[in-house]
Amino acid sequence: MIKTKIIPFLFILLLNPILAIAGEWEDLNAQVSEAYSAGEYDRAAVLAEQTLKLAKKTFGRKHPNTLTSMNNLAELYRVQGRYEQAEPLSTETLALSKEILGLKHPDTLTSMNNLAELYRVQGRYEQAEPLSTETLALKKEILGLKHPDTLLSMNN
Repeated sequence: MIKTKIIPFLFILLLNPILAIAGEWEDLNAQVSEAYSAGEYDRAAVLAEQTLKLAKKTFGRKHPNTLTSMNNLAELYRVQGRYEQAEPLSTETLALSKEILGLKHPDTLTSMNNLAELYRVQGRYEQAEPLSTETLALKKEILGLKHPDTLLSMNN
């Protein structure tokens, strides 16, 4: 009887640091979003780099939170015109998203859309167009025609 009470207590003690770090990741991620929304891209990129480092250390390379951090940083690099840094990160994020979340997961579709946009802003239309077309078809199928993410892809 005592063992059943101790095990949950120990589990809670072990889980608390992880939850605290997850909270720290969420706070940093919110700061990235705020800086991005304010047009403070340099500050947002520094915060996003910190967020990604924390996510990899805490959650591991193949965790959805890490993928979110990778995608956010790649997008910030794109917005800043830092294409050489954005592309490998975007490509890796998409590959991992497909592997971990699956092709039809909304986060994977976001990664696909972001990579297509990266190609487009660089004038690499031969790479952008098929990826944009595939992303749009999947968004229509999964999210529906009237979903904001589908409409965004239609606009691109």
